[in-house]
Amino acid sequence: MKNKIKFQFLISCFTCLSAFAQSGKLKTYTHKSSAPYEEEKPYSGMFLGRSSSTTFYKGNEFMTCDIQNEDIIIKKFNAEKLSLVKEKKYNKFFAKNFVLMGNLEINNKFFVFYSSYDGDAKKEQVFSTEIDFNKGEFASSPKLLFQVDKGILPSNSFSFYFNLTESFDKKYIAINYRKVQEKNKGDKNAKDIIGIKEFDENLKQVFASEINMSYSEKEVDCGNYILNNNGDFYWLAKVYHDDSHNDKKKSKDIIANFHFEIFSIKSGAKTINTTKVEDKNNTINVLNLFTTPKDFILCAGTYSNGSSDIMDTDGYVGFKINADGTFSDKVYSEFTIELLKQYTTEKEQKNIDKPRTKGESNGLLRVALQDSHVSENGDLVFIGEQKYSVTNTYSPATSMSLYSDRTMYFDKDIIISKVKTDGNVVWTKRIPKNELSVPTCSYAYSKENNYFIFVDDIHNIDLPLNKKPGVAYGGHDEFMSIVKVSDSDGTVSKGAIFDNEEFKNYDVKKYMVYYKDPFKISENEIVFKIHKTKGESGDVMVKVKLD
Repeated sequence: MKNKIKFQFLISCFTCLSAFAQSGKLKTYTHKSSAPYEEEKPYSGMFLGRSSSTTFYKGNEFMTCDIQNEDIIIKKFNAEKLSLVKEKKYNKFFAKNFVLMGNLEINNKFFVFYSSYDGDAKKEQVFSTEIDFNKGEFASSPKLLFQVDKGILPSNSFSFYFNLTESFDKKYIAINYRKVQEKNKGDKNAKDIIGIKEFDENLKQVFASEINMSYSEKEVDCGNYILNNNGDFYWLAKVYHDDSHNDKKKSKDIIANFHFEIFSIKSGAKTINTTKVEDKNNTINVLNLFTTPKDFILCAGTYSNGSSDIMDTDGYVGFKINADGTFSDKVYSEFTIELLKQYTTEKEQKNIDKPRTKGESNGLLRVALQDSHVSENGDLVFIGEQKYSVTNTYSPATSMSLYSDRTMYFDKDIIISKVKTDGNVVWTKRIPKNELSVPTCSYAYSKENNYFIFVDDIHNIDLPLNKKPGVAYGGHDEFMSIVKVSDSDGTVSKGAIFDNEEFKNYDVKKYMVYYKDPFKISENEIVFKIHKTKGESGDVMVKVKLD
């Protein structure tokens, strides 16, 4: 009886999706699926640094490089037919205990970078190896780029020791690391040393330096290292005003215990330029650096009206970092009352209407900036998602422990804003969604539109402004949605790629976790993977035609 009810419910959901598509309220995007093929499953071990999947494309073909622990699988596909052309598998091709750094396209060539520690020589080593796109295999054995004496410090919680970055025009790459002087090892107050190795489009080293920082590890968090098209190296630092190395940001605090500084070094230079990011009227919670095709770097983030609570976001902030290191065109995009009230209950809307004191939350849980770019006409575009987690402590019925913690992760509404360089907001749009535990949202851009692809609950179609979106768990009463936002005027239109029933033996959400972004094979076509979960059929590629 339960199966019959469930079957009837799924039929009604599919009918609902079809009805909206036929009525013109929900556009159905043209898509094509490949024949099933066998795919190595993502590495499930603890060491995330040895798992990766990257896609390169050229002409009418694309190539995937999947690195799963000690196995490397290179596959070539025909982009028109989505057919598998060639597959090559390698085992233990990289050095023992390698740590994957990343995969890049440089000067129309494709490379994999990794590091490995040489215990005999006590050296950290960095290697590159080229993939021959035409042959669909490695062009040669890995090449040693450089080595550094033992003593490199991990740059993040996953113990990655090297950061790999690339200029927007793909003509320069940089590899950086951090360490302390040998005589000061173990001293948390010792000043950091930032090492930089820069290479041109032929992987010839053009610059190398080790620079003494003015801050210790306890005083600063360094990150977000990038290159501009001139080969100048930049990085962002959060500098703490105390020795806590932790954000003291509670709702009652209106002054943060940190500020941001931007460091830069000209290609070939030996000195650091340092600029403090100041804002007397707002509290900047988060900042990130983004490369652009222009002669400037974009710095963007979120701010609040005085609260230093990272869960409270009042809007986006952004500015240009010019080639000479100066800042210009600082802009803000405030979340208006009208925007805050969208897709909330009537009770919540009344609370939003109440006056706020400085530093008091606006009720919009954390909006994390996900991306920022420069549109065709030079305006700045900011994209963020509501992201937060809730941990509940409970007593499981079958457990040796009295209590257990369960954390639920929420990825909710998207907020996209376009702002002119004179500070005038062109438009801001809120796209409702509500994903639990498994985030799927990815982005694609064209000259005229911004696209957001994510798994959505079928009941969120044509959602009224006074309703919250239903939760998307990954079940079959959901569909792969695509939301288009016009770059010119912010017009929002929602469509569907497919109903999940079309791939009922597949985990539609899983591909987003391991492969994240769909990749473009032309100006108006994207491709992504879907993994099988049961049955004898293999994984599939899905190609979608955009507008």
